[in-house]
Amino acid sequence: MRAFASWALSIALVLCRAAAAEACPADEALDAVAVDVLLGEAASSSPEGLRRALAERGSSAIEAYVFTVRGDDELRASLARLEARLGVPLRCGEALSDSARITVAVPDAATLWLEGGRVHGRLRPGFDGAHLVYRWEGEAVRVAVDAVLLARGVALPAEVLARRPEVQLVAETPHGPRPLARLPGPLPETARFAGVKDPTELVLAVRAAASAPSVRINALLAREAKEHAAKICASRHASHDGIFGDPEARLLARGISARVVGEAVSRARTLAEALEALLESPSHRAALEDRRFSDLGVGVAKHGESTCVVAILAAFPRAVPPSRPPHESLK
Repeated sequence: MRAFASWALSIALVLCRAAAAEACPADEALDAVAVDVLLGEAASSSPEGLRRALAERGSSAIEAYVFTVRGDDELRASLARLEARLGVPLRCGEALSDSARITVAVPDAATLWLEGGRVHGRLRPGFDGAHLVYRWEGEAVRVAVDAVLLARGVALPAEVLARRPEVQLVAETPHGPRPLARLPGPLPETARFAGVKDPTELVLAVRAAASAPSVRINALLAREAKEHAAKICASRHASHDGIFGDPEARLLARGISARVVGEAVSRARTLAEALEALLESPSHRAALEDRRFSDLGVGVAKHGESTCVVAILAAFPRAVPPSRPPHESLK
């Protein structure tokens, strides 16, 4: 039954492809994800469900956005707004039935694939300080790359390829590191924290397992983390920067300065799935385990069917005196 439904949907897909193609180039893997969503097999479009569907369908995208708009003009406008917000072009997949039209869009900043024992990729111009990051023997491993190296292929150790941990392509931005693409894979050590249900306790357990220095629980950081979690849940936009500002700028707005600021953000259907996403992301794990941090604040929020977790870490935060306006000249 599923095979027949998928075949029928793929035929219907051709009928609506032309309208969206001008705004968003087609991607076959995303077509399959859209079919999964239409058939109700992507956990009702939950962030974790989409993340798994992307991996199962062979997409290296980090995040996906689902649109149920049927009209061509409205769909083009929605995609244009998303592209403007993300700051990069999009790739899309579509599926159509008699009663619904599903469009799945992902940012087209980079792609990764494995070929001939090497990690290959494509990286758009404008992303500097790129590196591949994965976890090996409990440590975060970073390999500096650029567009040329990714096009040639980056060789990883044979033992790493045999176990296939998740590999992420991360680039530096003015607002901190940004994951752009991934090669999904299991992380065996994730099971070590399966019994930890509290987000703050989870971060402390992760740091202890990595032999990172202990951190203080900071109420001001926790307040900012909770408010940021509420904002990203309400907006359905899990990000460190974008429309809400980077974590360092947000802390400065609260009158807090720190030597280094780090943040891990996760949005999923349940708290357990959000915590699992934090553990499975090499870039987020690297932030949680960073030995430079001294203080921690964790916030959790729910909105509709989404649960959002934000962990903010800082190195020796201190209060910043408010700026005073200059005195007016005496007349």
